[in-house]
Amino acid sequence: MDLNIVLARVDPAYRDDFCNFQQRYGNRLYMKGFLPPSVWEQFFELAPDSLAEFWLAYEGKRPVGRVGASLMPSYQGLGSVGFFELDLNYGPYGEVSKALLKQATNWLKKKSCSKVVGPMNLNTWFPYRFRSDQDITKRFSWEPVHPPEYLQECLHFGFVLDTKYKAFNTGQLSDFVEKTKTAYGHCLNQEYHFRNFDSECFLERDIPILYEMSMECFKGNYLFEPISLEAFRALYVPIVDKMDHTLGKICFAKDGSPAGFGFSFVDDGVFVIKTLATMPLHRGHGISNALAYLAGSAAYKRGLHSYITAIIHAGAQSESYGKKGTIIWEHNYDLLAFGLKKSE
Repeated sequence: MDLNIVLARVDPAYRDDFCNFQQRYGNRLYMKGFLPPSVWEQFFELAPDSLAEFWLAYEGKRPVGRVGASLMPSYQGLGSVGFFELDLNYGPYGEVSKALLKQATNWLKKKSCSKVVGPMNLNTWFPYRFRSDQDITKRFSWEPVHPPEYLQECLHFGFVLDTKYKAFNTGQLSDFVEKTKTAYGHCLNQEYHFRNFDSECFLERDIPILYEMSMECFKGNYLFEPISLEAFRALYVPIVDKMDHTLGKICFAKDGSPAGFGFSFVDDGVFVIKTLATMPLHRGHGISNALAYLAGSAAYKRGLHSYITAIIHAGAQSESYGKKGTIIWEHNYDLLAFGLKKSE
Protein backbone atom coordinates (compact mmCIF):
# COMPACT_ATOMS: atom_id res chain seq x y z
CA MET A 1 0.00 0.00 0.00
CA ASP A 2 1.47 3.32 -1.13
CA LEU A 3 -0.47 5.79 1.01
CA ASN A 4 0.10 9.53 0.70
CA ILE A 5 -1.43 12.00 3.17
CA VAL A 6 -1.74 15.60 2.01
CA LEU A 7 -3.04 18.86 3.43
CA ALA A 8 -6.38 19.64 1.83
CA ARG A 9 -5.84 23.42 1.99
CA VAL A 10 -2.78 23.57 -0.21
CA ASP A 11 -4.32 22.63 -3.56
CA PRO A 12 -7.78 23.38 -5.00
CA ALA A 13 -7.97 19.81 -6.31
CA TYR A 14 -7.33 18.39 -2.82
CA ARG A 15 -9.90 20.74 -1.35
CA ASP A 16 -12.43 19.64 -3.95
CA ASP A 17 -11.78 15.97 -3.15
CA PHE A 18 -12.16 16.70 0.56
CA CYS A 19 -15.50 18.47 0.15
CA ASN A 20 -16.90 15.89 -2.29
CA PHE A 21 -15.61 12.80 -0.50
CA GLN A 22 -18.96 11.75 0.99
CA GLN A 23 -20.80 12.15 -2.29
CA ARG A 24 -18.22 10.23 -4.29
CA TYR A 25 -17.05 7.52 -1.91
CA GLY A 26 -19.50 7.36 1.01
CA ASN A 27 -21.65 4.33 1.73
CA ARG A 28 -25.04 5.07 0.14
CA LEU A 29 -26.86 3.33 3.01
CA TYR A 30 -25.89 6.32 5.15
CA MET A 31 -26.83 9.11 2.74
CA LYS A 32 -28.99 10.82 5.36
CA GLY A 33 -25.76 11.86 7.03
CA PHE A 34 -24.26 13.35 3.88
CA LEU A 35 -23.78 17.10 3.65
CA PRO A 36 -23.49 18.96 0.34
CA PRO A 37 -19.98 19.95 -0.75
CA SER A 38 -20.81 23.64 -0.25
CA VAL A 39 -21.27 23.01 3.49
CA TRP A 40 -17.91 21.26 3.81
CA GLU A 41 -16.36 24.15 1.87
CA GLN A 42 -17.54 26.58 4.54
CA PHE A 43 -15.39 24.92 7.17
CA PHE A 44 -12.24 26.08 5.39
CA GLU A 45 -13.46 29.64 5.79
CA LEU A 46 -14.67 29.23 9.38
CA ALA A 47 -11.46 27.66 10.64
CA PRO A 48 -8.10 29.34 9.87
CA ASP A 49 -5.06 27.08 9.68
CA SER A 50 -3.91 28.36 13.07
CA LEU A 51 -6.92 26.62 14.68
CA ALA A 52 -7.70 23.70 12.37
CA GLU A 53 -6.24 21.56 9.65
CA PHE A 54 -7.62 19.06 7.15
CA TRP A 55 -6.01 16.05 5.46
CA LEU A 56 -6.74 13.58 2.68
CA ALA A 57 -5.27 10.12 2.19
CA TYR A 58 -4.53 9.01 -1.38
CA GLU A 59 -3.66 5.65 -2.87
CA GLY A 60 -2.10 6.88 -6.08
CA LYS A 61 -4.59 9.44 -7.41
CA ARG A 62 -7.56 7.92 -5.59
CA PRO A 63 -8.78 9.56 -2.35
CA VAL A 64 -9.40 6.84 0.24
CA GLY A 65 -10.06 8.84 3.43
CA ARG A 66 -10.11 12.23 5.09
CA VAL A 67 -9.87 13.74 8.57
CA GLY A 68 -9.67 17.12 10.32
CA ALA A 69 -8.28 18.36 13.63
CA SER A 70 -9.18 21.50 15.54
CA LEU A 71 -8.08 23.37 18.63
CA MET A 72 -10.76 24.31 21.15
CA PRO A 73 -9.65 27.75 22.39
CA SER A 74 -12.02 27.79 25.38
CA TYR A 75 -10.36 24.67 26.84
CA GLN A 76 -6.63 24.68 27.36
CA GLY A 77 -4.99 21.49 26.15
CA LEU A 78 -8.12 20.16 24.41
CA GLY A 79 -8.53 19.48 20.71
CA SER A 80 -11.02 17.70 18.51
CA VAL A 81 -10.80 15.26 15.62
CA GLY A 82 -13.60 15.14 13.06
CA PHE A 83 -14.48 15.22 9.35
CA PHE A 84 -13.63 11.51 9.49
CA GLU A 85 -14.58 9.56 6.38
CA LEU A 86 -13.27 6.36 4.81
CA ASP A 87 -13.83 4.63 1.50
CA LEU A 88 -14.97 1.28 2.87
CA ASN A 89 -14.68 -0.25 -0.59
CA TYR A 90 -10.94 0.22 -0.37
CA GLY A 91 -9.56 -3.04 1.04
CA PRO A 92 -7.05 -1.86 3.65
CA TYR A 93 -9.27 0.96 4.96
CA GLY A 94 -8.14 0.10 8.50
CA GLU A 95 -4.61 1.18 7.63
CA VAL A 96 -5.98 4.40 6.14
CA SER A 97 -7.92 5.08 9.32
CA LYS A 98 -4.86 4.51 11.50
CA ALA A 99 -2.70 6.79 9.37
CA LEU A 100 -5.26 9.60 9.29
CA LEU A 101 -5.99 9.48 13.02
CA LYS A 102 -2.28 9.45 13.76
CA GLN A 103 -1.79 12.48 11.52
CA ALA A 104 -4.59 14.40 13.25
CA THR A 105 -3.61 13.53 16.82
CA ASN A 106 0.07 14.26 16.16
CA TRP A 107 -0.87 17.71 14.86
CA LEU A 108 -2.86 18.37 18.03
CA LYS A 109 0.00 17.10 20.17
CA LYS A 110 2.34 19.60 18.49
CA LYS A 111 -0.23 22.28 19.38
CA SER A 112 0.20 21.32 23.08
CA CYS A 113 -3.03 19.36 23.40
CA SER A 114 -3.15 16.62 26.04
CA LYS A 115 -6.65 15.34 25.23
CA VAL A 116 -8.62 14.86 22.04
CA VAL A 117 -12.38 14.43 21.69
CA GLY A 118 -14.21 13.20 18.65
CA PRO A 119 -15.72 12.82 16.27
CA MET A 120 -16.33 16.56 16.27
CA ASN A 121 -16.30 18.94 13.32
CA LEU A 122 -14.60 21.95 14.96
CA ASN A 123 -16.92 22.17 17.99
CA THR A 124 -20.30 21.11 19.34
CA TRP A 125 -22.21 23.55 17.12
CA PHE A 126 -21.43 21.37 14.12
CA PRO A 127 -21.92 17.62 13.58
CA TYR A 128 -20.28 15.47 16.24
CA ARG A 129 -20.62 12.08 18.04
CA PHE A 130 -21.02 8.55 16.71
CA ARG A 131 -24.30 6.66 16.70
CA SER A 132 -23.60 3.63 18.90
CA ASP A 133 -26.82 1.59 19.21
CA GLN A 134 -27.63 -1.38 17.01
CA ASP A 135 -30.98 -0.23 15.54
CA ILE A 136 -30.32 -0.07 11.81
CA THR A 137 -33.95 0.43 10.78
CA LYS A 138 -34.19 4.17 11.43
CA ARG A 139 -31.77 6.94 10.52
CA PHE A 140 -32.38 10.68 10.54
CA SER A 141 -30.51 13.63 9.04
CA TRP A 142 -30.42 15.48 12.39
CA GLU A 143 -28.46 12.71 14.12
CA PRO A 144 -24.99 11.30 13.50
CA VAL A 145 -25.23 8.89 10.57
CA HIS A 146 -22.04 6.88 10.02
CA PRO A 147 -21.17 3.33 9.06
CA PRO A 148 -20.45 1.35 12.27
CA GLU A 149 -16.92 0.75 10.99
CA TYR A 150 -16.04 4.38 11.80
CA LEU A 151 -16.72 3.91 15.50
CA GLN A 152 -14.87 0.60 15.53
CA GLU A 153 -11.83 2.10 13.79
CA CYS A 154 -11.59 4.91 16.35
CA LEU A 155 -11.90 2.46 19.25
CA HIS A 156 -9.24 0.27 17.65
CA PHE A 157 -6.93 3.29 17.42
CA GLY A 158 -7.29 3.83 21.17
CA PHE A 159 -10.19 6.21 21.63
CA VAL A 160 -12.43 5.50 24.63
CA LEU A 161 -15.87 6.69 25.69
CA ASP A 162 -15.94 10.26 26.96
CA THR A 163 -19.69 10.81 27.40
CA LYS A 164 -23.05 9.57 26.09
CA TYR A 165 -26.11 11.18 24.50
CA LYS A 166 -29.60 9.89 23.73
CA ALA A 167 -32.68 10.44 21.60
CA PHE A 168 -36.11 9.03 22.42
CA ASN A 169 -39.12 8.32 20.25
CA THR A 170 -42.13 8.48 22.55
CA GLY A 171 -45.76 7.65 21.93
CA GLN A 172 -48.83 9.48 23.16
CA LEU A 173 -48.14 12.93 21.74
CA SER A 174 -51.63 13.84 22.95
CA ASP A 175 -50.58 13.10 26.55
CA PHE A 176 -47.42 15.16 26.10
CA VAL A 177 -49.48 18.11 24.88
CA GLU A 178 -51.87 17.78 27.81
CA LYS A 179 -49.03 17.62 30.35
CA THR A 180 -47.39 20.80 29.02
CA LYS A 181 -50.58 22.82 28.46
CA THR A 182 -50.69 24.21 32.00
CA ALA A 183 -47.26 25.77 31.58
CA TYR A 184 -48.46 27.69 28.52
CA GLY A 185 -51.39 29.17 30.45
CA HIS A 186 -49.05 30.06 33.31
CA CYS A 187 -46.74 31.93 30.91
CA LEU A 188 -49.64 33.87 29.43
CA ASN A 189 -50.71 34.90 32.93
CA GLN A 190 -47.21 36.29 33.45
CA GLU A 191 -47.56 38.29 30.21
CA TYR A 192 -45.10 36.30 28.19
CA HIS A 193 -46.02 36.14 24.52
CA PHE A 194 -45.00 33.84 21.68
CA ARG A 195 -44.63 34.01 17.93
CA ASN A 196 -43.59 31.69 15.13
CA PHE A 197 -40.27 32.00 13.37
CA ASP A 198 -40.49 34.62 10.63
CA SER A 199 -40.95 32.71 7.38
CA GLU A 200 -40.05 35.73 5.24
CA CYS A 201 -37.03 37.13 7.07
CA PHE A 202 -35.79 34.28 9.26
CA LEU A 203 -32.09 34.71 8.53
CA GLU A 204 -32.22 38.50 8.85
CA ARG A 205 -34.73 38.96 11.68
CA ASP A 206 -34.67 35.84 13.83
CA ILE A 207 -31.15 34.47 13.54
CA PRO A 208 -29.59 37.39 15.50
CA ILE A 209 -32.18 36.84 18.27
CA LEU A 210 -31.57 33.08 18.38
CA TYR A 211 -27.83 33.66 18.31
CA GLU A 212 -27.80 35.94 21.35
CA MET A 213 -30.03 33.57 23.30
CA SER A 214 -28.02 30.50 22.29
CA MET A 215 -24.74 32.02 23.42
CA GLU A 216 -26.31 32.74 26.82
CA CYS A 217 -28.53 29.69 27.29
CA PHE A 218 -26.03 27.02 26.30
CA LYS A 219 -22.82 28.35 27.81
CA GLY A 220 -23.08 25.79 30.61
CA ASN A 221 -23.35 22.86 28.20
CA TYR A 222 -20.58 20.31 27.96
CA LEU A 223 -17.72 21.60 25.78
CA PHE A 224 -19.61 24.76 24.83
CA GLU A 225 -17.62 27.24 22.77
CA PRO A 226 -18.86 30.61 21.55
CA ILE A 227 -19.01 31.09 17.80
CA SER A 228 -19.53 34.13 15.59
CA LEU A 229 -22.90 35.25 14.32
CA GLU A 230 -21.73 34.39 10.80
CA ALA A 231 -20.88 30.82 11.81
CA PHE A 232 -24.21 30.48 13.62
CA ARG A 233 -26.09 31.72 10.58
CA ALA A 234 -24.24 29.14 8.46
CA LEU A 235 -25.86 26.38 10.54
CA TYR A 236 -29.30 27.36 9.24
CA VAL A 237 -28.58 28.39 5.66
CA PRO A 238 -28.75 24.81 4.27
CA ILE A 239 -32.13 24.12 5.93
CA VAL A 240 -33.93 27.46 5.90
CA ASP A 241 -35.93 26.69 2.76
CA LYS A 242 -37.04 23.34 4.20
CA MET A 243 -38.03 24.62 7.64
CA ASP A 244 -41.60 24.61 8.90
CA HIS A 245 -41.57 28.03 10.53
CA THR A 246 -44.86 27.36 12.33
CA LEU A 247 -43.11 24.80 14.56
CA GLY A 248 -40.32 27.20 15.53
CA LYS A 249 -41.29 29.51 18.40
CA ILE A 250 -39.78 32.53 20.16
CA CYS A 251 -40.95 33.65 23.59
CA PHE A 252 -40.77 37.28 24.68
CA ALA A 253 -41.20 38.84 28.11
CA LYS A 254 -43.71 41.62 28.63
CA ASP A 255 -40.96 44.23 28.12
CA GLY A 256 -40.27 42.75 24.67
CA SER A 257 -36.96 41.11 25.53
CA PRO A 258 -36.35 37.54 24.24
CA ALA A 259 -36.98 34.96 26.95
CA GLY A 260 -36.60 31.64 25.12
CA PHE A 261 -37.07 29.71 21.90
CA GLY A 262 -37.96 26.28 20.62
CA PHE A 263 -36.83 24.64 17.39
CA SER A 264 -38.97 21.70 16.27
CA PHE A 265 -39.85 20.07 12.97
CA VAL A 266 -41.41 16.98 11.41
CA ASP A 267 -39.13 14.26 10.05
CA ASP A 268 -40.36 11.04 8.48
CA GLY A 269 -43.82 11.57 9.92
CA VAL A 270 -42.63 12.12 13.49
CA PHE A 271 -42.60 15.36 15.47
CA VAL A 272 -39.02 16.19 16.56
CA ILE A 273 -38.18 18.47 19.49
CA LYS A 274 -34.63 19.55 18.69
CA THR A 275 -34.02 22.58 20.92
CA LEU A 276 -35.76 24.19 23.90
CA ALA A 277 -33.91 27.10 25.48
CA THR A 278 -34.81 29.60 28.22
CA MET A 279 -32.77 32.65 29.17
CA PRO A 280 -31.36 32.35 32.71
CA LEU A 281 -33.34 35.34 33.98
CA HIS A 282 -36.62 33.68 32.94
CA ARG A 283 -36.03 30.12 34.10
CA GLY A 284 -38.51 28.57 36.50
CA HIS A 285 -41.59 29.99 34.76
CA GLY A 286 -42.39 27.02 32.54
CA ILE A 287 -41.25 28.60 29.27
CA SER A 288 -39.66 25.45 27.85
CA ASN A 289 -42.82 23.46 28.55
CA ALA A 290 -44.91 26.23 26.99
CA LEU A 291 -42.75 26.20 23.87
CA ALA A 292 -43.06 22.41 23.70
CA TYR A 293 -46.83 22.66 24.10
CA LEU A 294 -47.25 25.14 21.25
CA ALA A 295 -45.22 23.11 18.78
CA GLY A 296 -46.54 19.77 20.02
CA SER A 297 -50.20 20.81 19.82
CA ALA A 298 -49.66 22.06 16.25
CA ALA A 299 -48.08 18.73 15.31
CA TYR A 300 -50.90 16.78 16.96
CA LYS A 301 -53.51 18.74 15.03
CA ARG A 302 -51.77 17.55 11.85
CA GLY A 303 -52.40 13.95 12.81
CA LEU A 304 -49.02 13.10 14.35
CA HIS A 305 -49.08 10.82 17.38
CA SER A 306 -45.50 10.38 18.56
CA TYR A 307 -42.49 12.62 19.14
CA ILE A 308 -38.73 12.48 19.30
CA THR A 309 -36.63 14.24 21.92
CA ALA A 310 -33.24 14.86 20.28
CA ILE A 311 -30.29 14.86 21.12
CA ILE A 312 -29.83 14.94 24.90
CA HIS A 313 -26.74 14.63 27.05
CA ALA A 314 -27.36 11.51 29.15
CA GLY A 315 -28.69 12.52 32.55
CA ALA A 316 -29.67 16.04 31.53
CA GLN A 317 -32.94 17.46 32.84
CA SER A 318 -34.39 17.65 29.33
CA GLU A 319 -34.22 13.84 29.18
CA SER A 320 -37.55 13.93 31.05
CA TYR A 321 -39.35 15.16 27.92
CA GLY A 322 -38.78 11.78 26.31
CA LYS A 323 -40.31 10.00 29.30
CA LYS A 324 -43.74 11.65 29.32
CA GLY A 325 -45.16 8.62 27.50
CA THR A 326 -44.27 5.12 26.35
CA ILE A 327 -40.81 4.96 24.79
CA ILE A 328 -40.96 3.36 21.33
CA TRP A 329 -37.23 3.38 20.66
CA GLU A 330 -34.03 4.91 21.97
CA HIS A 331 -30.94 5.90 19.98
CA ASN A 332 -27.55 6.26 21.64
CA TYR A 333 -24.58 8.37 20.65
CA ASP A 334 -20.99 8.38 21.92
CA LEU A 335 -18.43 11.13 22.12
CA LEU A 336 -14.99 9.58 22.36
CA ALA A 337 -11.72 10.77 23.87
CA PHE A 338 -8.04 10.04 23.33
CA GLY A 339 -5.20 11.00 25.69
CA LEU A 340 -1.97 12.42 24.30
CA LYS A 341 1.10 11.60 26.35
CA LYS A 342 4.33 13.55 26.14
CA SER A 343 6.26 10.37 25.43
CA GLU A 344 4.15 9.56 22.33
